[in-house]
Order: sequence, then structure tokens, then C-alpha cells
Amino acid sequence: MLPEKVTNIKSVDPNRMIVASFPKTGKTSVFSELTLGGKWLLLDLENGSRFIKNMRVSLEGPNELIELGEEIKKADYPYEGLIIDSLTVLERFAKKVATDNYRNSLIGSTWAGDDIVDLPKGAGYGLLRKAFFEIIDFVQALSPKTVYLGHLKSSAIGSDEDSVNALQLDLLGKTPRILASEVDAIGFMRRNDDNETIIDFSTSDEQYAGARPEHLQGKAIKVAKKVEDNLVVDLSGIYTEKCH
Repeated sequence: MLPEKVTNIKSVDPNRMIVASFPKTGKTSVFSELTLGGKWLLLDLENGSRFIKNMRVSLEGPNELIELGEEIKKADYPYEGLIIDSLTVLERFAKKVATDNYRNSLIGSTWAGDDIVDLPKGAGYGLLRKAFFEIIDFVQALSPKTVYLGHLKSSAIGSDEDSVNALQLDLLGKTPRILASEVDAIGFMRRNDDNETIIDFSTSDEQYAGARPEHLQGKAIKVAKKVEDNLVVDLSGIYTEKCH
């Protein structure tokens, strides 16, 4: 159906966002702040948030994730946003789903392997990606906003002579590139010398970050500062509309 007029901007803040860093940078501590008003829920897949004040549920595997999703649906979708901690473990959930699905298929009924990605000709990577994005779709249907917390890895990109070490999501195969195309923003978290926590949405040869929302494009936004023994969090530079 052809449009008859220009459509106004419907969303300012990112509905789907990835925040990635190297371990122990403070992702969980910062984004736990969103849950304190009761409108956001942290899905702790790493069992690492028990030392932090937040509203959370710990999940041990894909079946528990499905059960939680059904409870959220029955409660008429009460959350404004979900925080997934972390993408690395979510991929492990997907690997279990893909492995079980393959073993239960006719072609995989006699397979004796342990790791789905070991299937010949890269077939396992495709099955893993399919399971992973089915889980992503399931999670994103449970709330208007989703934040994915992820880990980083440094990978050589380009030819041997012109290669650079680029920061990428620590996920297998083509998944990081495909996932990046489906979210509104990707930011890399770091700390500076002033005890400030920064989320950097700028894009360069060294990092695959970026954002669609105008107020995030090319920006490095301060989201927290350590004051004595307290972490003072302010996410208003990302979520300009009140969300907690």
C-alpha cells in the first residue's frame, strides 16, 4: 500500500540495544539501575548479578527462558524492558536448542557428536544461527525495549598487510554481523582515568559500534561515575524518555 504522506519519527530512544565490553567493566551494575523502579527486569544468564541490587530472575537454560516468557505473557507483558545478561550465554542456550533439534531430526538421529558447529561443511553454524535468532525473536516480543549485554573479542580484519585488530561481539560465525543489523544501537563500554563509565557509539576501523537514534550517533556518553565507594548511574543520555 503506497503512503500518501511523510511519516513522523515514532521512536527516539533505542528499542533494541547491544552494550558490549571486556569482562568486569560494569555493564551489569550500570543497567541494573533500570530495574530499580520495577518496570525493567534483568535476565541473569551468568548468575553474576547476585552482588548487585536489582530486580532479576536467574535462568539456567532455554527451557527456563521459555517458561519465563510464558509467565510474562500471562501477566499481560508488565515490563517496559528486559536486560539480557549475557549474549554469550544466550548463544549457549541456542547451541543446546540446535543440538537437541538436530538429534531429534531424521538426518541427525544417528549423530554421535557433542558440538553442533562440528557438523561438516559448516552446517552446524547455520543451525546454531537459526536457533539463536528464534530465541532473540522470542525475547524481543516480551517487552517494548531490550538491552543485550555482551562480551568483546579482538579480531584481525582485512588482509595480512592491511589488517587491523577490531573489537567485535564475542559470538560465533556471522551472528555478530547479522545481529548488529537488527538492533538500533551498539555501544562499547569502557572506563576512563576519572572513574567514569562511558558507552561509545562511534564507528571506526577498530570497533563495530554505531546507532540509528540521532542523539547517540558518533557519541561517547557518560553513564556512571564512581564517587568514593558508590557508583552513580545516569542513563538519561541514552534513554531521553523516562524509562524507570
